[in-house]
Amino acid sequence: MTFRDLERVVGRLLPKAATQSSWWDEAETGADDSPQTRAWQSAGFRPVVDLKSEHVRFERID
Repeated sequence: MTFRDLERVVGRLLPKAATQSSWWDEAETGADDSPQTRAWQSAGFRPVVDLKSEHVRFERID
């Protein structure tokens, strides 16, 4: 889905930080404490992001 699609789903704009890989990457220091990381992990997913095309795919965590 595009970032715009995701914004429609959540009902608000993504923060400007979403254009940086560190916002999406739970391996970044402290990122596992971010609200967005906790949300998709608790739902059983992880994001796969293409920043250039502003697309994100959520993969189910095994």
